[in-house]
Amino acid sequence: MWCEASVVNPDEYLELWPKVVADSPWYGEYEKRTTRQIPLIRLRETGRYTG
Repeated sequence: MWCEASVVNPDEYLELWPKVVADSPWYGEYEKRTTRQIPLIRLRETGRYTG
């Protein structure tokens, strides 16, 4: 599968980040130890690999 990656927009980030932390709490711990915002990436299928 071929995919296109993009960073989610700020509104989506606010909605999705709590779900990420609820599913994988270590991301919340990592967030506390860094000063940067951890990016959330969306993958969108663009086609099937046929090779």
